[in-house]
Amino acid sequence: MKSESVVPGEQKKTEFALGKTNIILIAVAFVVIVVGFLLMLVGAAATIWSFYVQAVPGVVHSTPVIEAFCTLNCVALTAGTFLLFGCISIPQPPRIIAEMSKLSYGMFLMHIFWLGLWVLVFKSTLGLPTVAAIPVIAVCTFISCFVVTKLISLIPGSKWIIG
Repeated sequence: MKSESVVPGEQKKTEFALGKTNIILIAVAFVVIVVGFLLMLVGAAATIWSFYVQAVPGVVHSTPVIEAFCTLNCVALTAGTFLLFGCISIPQPPRIIAEMSKLSYGMFLMHIFWLGLWVLVFKSTLGLPTVAAIPVIAVCTFISCFVVTKLISLIPGSKWIIG
């Protein structure tokens, strides 16, 4: 015997809330998230593997040798990241996130200059092990780029410099 709902019209409300359009949208979002995550995973694994294969203890590789790996693995990692972040919808993001987003192009343009400085400081001068140096260099580079780009953004006409 089929049980009947106590609330009249409950079945219709459920059918409306989970209509075919909504189910399709949920399925598409799920596929995008899974594909994005898999692309990130494959890209990261390929990057780590390529460094592992190239690594020779006691040998420092020049920049062109290291940059040779930056192709499909970086594309996969970047595409996966954008797919995952594209699924986030916040009507009003936190102020710091909105500010970083506004300054991101200028930060991208200058990050290579700060990167060289922080590598010199943490690897050559302080001699940190690579496993500790990479996150510290990344954080210092990010903070330096953000602060300098923010200062430049205060100059009139700065949009022509930092985007």
